[in-house]
Amino acid sequence: MDTAGRVDAGLSRPLARPTFVFGMTAVLVGAVVTGLAPPLADWRPAHWLILVTLMTNCVVVTTRRPGRLSAPRLSLVLGLSAVTVALIVAERETVLIRGGAIGQICLTLSLLVPRGHPVIGTLATAGALAAGLLRFSMLAGWALSPADHVLQPLAALVACWFLFLVTRFIASRRSRTLVRELGALAAADAERAALAEERRTAREVAQRVEPLLQRIVAGEGITAALRAEAARTEEEVRELIRGDMPRHPGFRAAVAEARRRGVNVRVIGSGEPVAAVMLDGLADPLVGLLGREDVTKATIRFLPRSRDAAATVLLEGPGSLERFEFDADGAPLGHSR
Repeated sequence: MDTAGRVDAGLSRPLARPTFVFGMTAVLVGAVVTGLAPPLADWRPAHWLILVTLMTNCVVVTTRRPGRLSAPRLSLVLGLSAVTVALIVAERETVLIRGGAIGQICLTLSLLVPRGHPVIGTLATAGALAAGLLRFSMLAGWALSPADHVLQPLAALVACWFLFLVTRFIASRRSRTLVRELGALAAADAERAALAEERRTAREVAQRVEPLLQRIVAGEGITAALRAEAARTEEEVRELIRGDMPRHPGFRAAVAEARRRGVNVRVIGSGEPVAAVMLDGLADPLVGLLGREDVTKATIRFLPRSRDAAATVLLEGPGSLERFEFDADGAPLGHSR
């Protein structure tokens, strides 16, 4: 199983291909040495096709890309195996089946099961075995050996199914464990982010409140200007403490500057528990509207993320009233007077 959760029973590992190719080569050499297959000098095209099919299947089934085989690779294995089995069945010479050709092809087709194609691998193996048994059981003077030509391919298929089920079970348990671990990491990251946000908010509140308090402690008189500045500072602190408004330094600076000019600016949050980061595309038009000299009152409302619009702006001036709507990227959605 790789990091993406794709199961192939280790057939995509680096050692899988040389292991199967070496093992298949050893089987073929043993067949020639023991006389189950003719010497290489007597091989006909059918023998070479069997060799090519077995080696190709071993190479393709052990491809290094994790997970299931791609459609072209799967088609190559099935198509080449079907052609070879058909040629073996059409041959009158029983040495092809005695050499274990059908059984070895069934073995390579059984590997499709742990590779992630259980149904296709089972049907292909059963089809190849049934075709060979049906054809050669009708050859006169030749008796089937169940141990060599039935039990071994079936045992290989059962073993591949067992490997497939075991790897699936292990992968399922690992996936559940991974989900729990990722959930714990996400929760820890969220807690750290919330703590960092609280500390940052506390620093910003202190930066805004301490200078005003120091001036009052130093004996500065309570004038109308000081009261207005205290009211602006209170609004800024309220907006900092609330967690339902997008944060953008340029937008906050524009709000503070508009309030210093005497504009009555009211910012309303979206009501969502977590504040999102405001994109520059949305901040730029809001900053531009707050910088207008003909505005005496501005009401900016941020909307929940379920709405099409991300923010609405209501501007009031001498004898004028305008309303704007923007999406999260700052694109205008509406403008009315």
